[in-house]
Amino acid sequence: MGQDKLTDQQLVELVPEALRRFGRQIEEMAKYHDLSVSQMARLVYPERGELALKSNGVLTLVLRHPAYGGHKVEVFEEESAAGFRAVVTMWRQGTEVEDRTSMSFSMQDALDAELANKGAWKFYRKHMLVARAIVFAAKSVLPDALMGLDSEDEMKYLDDNNAPRQKAQASEVKRAEAIVEPAHRRVIPKKSSPHSHSSGMREEKVSTRKSPSAGGLSFDEPSGGFEING
Repeated sequence: MGQDKLTDQQLVELVPEALRRFGRQIEEMAKYHDLSVSQMARLVYPERGELALKSNGVLTLVLRHPAYGGHKVEVFEEESAAGFRAVVTMWRQGTEVEDRTSMSFSMQDALDAELANKGAWKFYRKHMLVARAIVFAAKSVLPDALMGLDSEDEMKYLDDNNAPRQKAQASEVKRAEAIVEPAHRRVIPKKSSPHSHSSGMREEKVSTRKSPSAGGLSFDEPSGGFEING
């Protein structure tokens, strides 16, 4: 922060050719997060004509944010044939445990979004579930850390008919399920009668069984790495 504005020639030297059209945007993001331009350039990627954050870029910016309080990642095996669900709990500094926000993304969500057999989703499903859940949690808890950018994975798989970006994003948000602490309980909408004054929400337990053969995947801040058990 507080860095002098770079000249066009300096940007050309610091930013890879594929990203040069976004040079000033990258420079502003670098200043905001107190990174060098070259460091910031390694966290972003051009996708569908826009700037997107790489998966490691999302978490890097979250961890550097001054309001970041912590986060926890859990992966559960679901009873359905769809497979696994990743749950990410994230919070700002000073947030009480009961007020922490959790977001999830499951293989059923990936199937509904027609992601399951595309790219890295075919081979690294648990890690992709975690990456998506982190993005949703970051957008909910620390949206200013991402500065309005979507993740590379989100941008890459916008619907193939080039529907408006807002429509695709609304569909993604609808598929993601917001859940409230504790992480093993999720809040889902419930139909209520016209005369009811309830919040229209009910809680449903999420299976926390882990497959001995598949092993479990967990992540606890602030180590910054994944641990695969089994």
